[in-house]
Amino acid sequence: MELLERTRCRRALVLSPALAAALLLAAPGPARAHRPQVKTNLIRLDGNVPNGFLFIRPTTGGSLLIDLPQHPPDGALVIDYRLNAGPLVSRSYPLTADQQLSPLGFATADQDKIELHDVRVVDHLGATVAALGSAKNPRSAHVLAAPLVWVVDTQSDVGFTRGGDTLLKKNGSWTVGFDALRSRASGGRLNNKGNYAELEISINDGPWQVFRVAFDVQSGKSKPGGRPGMNIGISPNDRVRIRRVDVFDAAGRKFAMLGVRMGKQGHYAESLPTPAPTPSASPTPTPSPSATPAEPTPEPTAEPTPTSEPTPTPEPTPEPTVEPTPSPEPTPEPTVEP
Repeated sequence: MELLERTRCRRALVLSPALAAALLLAAPGPARAHRPQVKTNLIRLDGNVPNGFLFIRPTTGGSLLIDLPQHPPDGALVIDYRLNAGPLVSRSYPLTADQQLSPLGFATADQDKIELHDVRVVDHLGATVAALGSAKNPRSAHVLAAPLVWVVDTQSDVGFTRGGDTLLKKNGSWTVGFDALRSRASGGRLNNKGNYAELEISINDGPWQVFRVAFDVQSGKSKPGGRPGMNIGISPNDRVRIRRVDVFDAAGRKFAMLGVRMGKQGHYAESLPTPAPTPSASPTPTPSPSATPAEPTPEPTAEPTPTSEPTPTPEPTPEPTVEPTPSPEPTPEPTVEP
């Protein structure tokens, strides 16, 4: 009898692969990052019908998989980026086939942050033939699914551990999300108000529009709903071109944007950089955030940079007039115009 009981116990400890996998998924573990890879459609701007697709992985040094039917001969994928708040760099990946895999091509380390400022496909003359976005019937449920990375040199106190991301679905649903929003000055769970995210797009080849959603942070979580978002009113048959997704604090300081988090699955470390002592080089918008606008904000027209006026030269001091009295009063100094 005792031998039978031991046999039953040993059998109970032998789990099938399916059951072991189920238990592993059900077991509690550390919180995982949001989407670590960039997965985005590419809209054609050169008149060709097939959409393209771009997949950027952060692991094993980084790689790019581009799928672009009828790719332009002697064309290239071009990415403008900043690495860890360094200078803006443009890197070109020559296209030799409709589908190809390329290494990232520059040195990175675990936890590095790559800001993606522009992603496009150009022909042999440098003209843009494809960009972030989609035309009729995107090749995936998401027009864009991409990480959000720290803007390392921002003065904003808003930080986050384990990652952030943004999703734009072909039914128009757009959201942003973060894991564990924290103060970059203290490292503690963040509590603040008035943050907002912006999505800048062109719909059906129309003018650039900015959609904005505001959110607060309570004990490190986005409020309301944990994942701020809105529906921007597009359908799977619309032509949508994406320029940027940026996130700001209440003072208009950008603290997150489209990018790639390098390392295993793009996971963040639990430590945060302190706010930068100097203003960020990234431009920040001037208008105050609105709650959840029903209408998109049109792209503001850039004003010309005013030329500084030269400082006027002060007029020469006149000679004092000699009075006949023995004790002349001194002539007051002339006032210099500012």
